[in-house]
Amino acid sequence: MRLRFDDITPQPRSYSFSEEEWGDFMEFDVTVAADVVVSRSGSGNVLLRGTLSGSLSTECDRCCVPLVVPVETEFEYTIVSGEENVVELVDMECREEDIYTLYVTEPVIDVFESLREQLCLAAPLKVLCDESCQGICFRCGVDLNLNSCDCYEKTSDSPFAVLGKLKK
Repeated sequence: MRLRFDDITPQPRSYSFSEEEWGDFMEFDVTVAADVVVSRSGSGNVLLRGTLSGSLSTECDRCCVPLVVPVETEFEYTIVSGEENVVELVDMECREEDIYTLYVTEPVIDVFESLREQLCLAAPLKVLCDESCQGICFRCGVDLNLNSCDCYEKTSDSPFAVLGKLKK
């Protein structure tokens, strides 16, 4: 969904979306809904606020067990039409309002693109089925949460493995 700046008024306008309306989510398998409020500020910029909630189907990063994780986030952007005024300094502290300001080259907002970005930001970086997940054995592939293996006992690449034989 694309909104032109000219069509956005100072009066807030609400939109609700489900994932079917957004299109393709790359590698994501999601069930998600979003509520967005769009309005025009006094300076002519556009304020975009919303919430995103649902679930993401993925797998454990250690043992590859399928999981469904909740995804919830709130967001707020000030969208400015025009070029960003970039000052080339070696070190520059970013102000908080700079973090939430989006610059667009044409006075059109792609709401679905903003929602996709928020989904990517809300998705967890590391997904575990359990904090104590042991993962899979990198040699034989057995799930170490369900079974044990003796791969470490069979072979050792350590130069000190000879000392273990002296102990026996």
